[in-house]
Amino acid sequence: MGWLAEHRLKSLHSTDAGKRAHVVAWLGGKLEPERVVLLVESADDAEKAVRAQAIRSLATSGERLVWRVEQREGAAGSVDAIVERLLASVDDEAIDVRIEAVRALERIASAAVDCGRTGLIDAKLAARLLDPSEEVRWQVSALLEKISWVPQSDEEQGALDIAQRRWQATEAHVPALLNVLTADRSYYARTHAASLLGKAGDLRAFEPLRAALLGDVDDRVRAAAAGALGLIGGRRAVPDLIAALEDGDFIVRNRAAVDLAELEAGEAVDPLIALLGRDKNSTAVLALARLGDKRAVPAIALLLDDENKDVRRSAAEALERLGDSRGAEALALEQQREEALAAEQQRGKAARSDLLGLIILFSRDFEPRETFVNSILDRMQARGRAYRSWMAPDTALRVMTNANAQDPSAIAATGLIGFRSLLGIEPDLDKLEYATFEGSDGIWGSILSLWRT
Repeated sequence: MGWLAEHRLKSLHSTDAGKRAHVVAWLGGKLEPERVVLLVESADDAEKAVRAQAIRSLATSGERLVWRVEQREGAAGSVDAIVERLLASVDDEAIDVRIEAVRALERIASAAVDCGRTGLIDAKLAARLLDPSEEVRWQVSALLEKISWVPQSDEEQGALDIAQRRWQATEAHVPALLNVLTADRSYYARTHAASLLGKAGDLRAFEPLRAALLGDVDDRVRAAAAGALGLIGGRRAVPDLIAALEDGDFIVRNRAAVDLAELEAGEAVDPLIALLGRDKNSTAVLALARLGDKRAVPAIALLLDDENKDVRRSAAEALERLGDSRGAEALALEQQREEALAAEQQRGKAARSDLLGLIILFSRDFEPRETFVNSILDRMQARGRAYRSWMAPDTALRVMTNANAQDPSAIAATGLIGFRSLLGIEPDLDKLEYATFEGSDGIWGSILSLWRT
């Protein structure tokens, strides 16, 4: 090694990232194994600019080595090291480094195709179809297609399908799905894998699903694992599902309750009663009703006065199913409540229609009238939640009151009286909040300010 080269290589240990990147660029295209090792190490530099340059240099060296693999001793091993390092960089924390890694792999893959030596990289790429990173799997599958790789078994085909996000629940896909469930860093991928493993019904998934239910850090994965475990394990899954009733997440507990009811697990009655005392939710109620054990009646009856109407109705239906007369009585009461609520909502709907009619009526002196009315209608359609608040009866009454106070015309007074009559209420108008509307006069100030809200 010449003194100049030696001097340059010393700069790889410089605290100046620019100097390190300069040396890494100089190393690009060098074929000696020791130089390749230096580039591989530099691809793990703390500075992303150095890592990106190291990847570009590795691509250049890799391309040349693929063409010279038969002429240079150790070339095949160097290609292996380069590809392995680039695959790791596909999952780098910096997006520009990841992009450089994918481009580098594409360059090497193209060189392998051009010189007819795809065998140098296909096995290594195929092995990474089971990488824990979804991004790596996706990029590897694209590279394998580029070099016309053909899966040699059903399991390899299954791994390729999952890597390309063609999610399926067949026996051939089970190994790849198990790999995703146990190793993938994406909660979404693990959740999807758990659900598909349940559909596949393969007993190989029982223990991995059990481990996911009891130990995965994400509640969505645990919930999916609970559902899948019940499908696969049957009665074997009951102890773990009972344990899941103590999970820290509401959705996981509910999923376990549903599965225990479907499995007709009588031993889960007491744990479900305990869950009902803590959660007070309709899922646990219905699970107990389905199990048909009358020991649950006292706990369910306590929920007939719950503030949540869904819980009250579920409790009433459960008691009726369990043969308790209080269930039918509670259902009749709920029916009365729902009818009263529906009538109240109908009055509110009529009030909103009346207000719109008044607004259109007040627009008789507004020119052009069509523009104003169409603007009101467009606003109603586009505002969604804001429109519902805008047309609330109490807000509408305030607007009519303000209109009457600022412009006591016959129409405004008549509209206010009719509006109050329609609502069926007699509020104390002195206590209503009055607003001032700068820049507008009279009734138009009231209506337009509400419209702009």
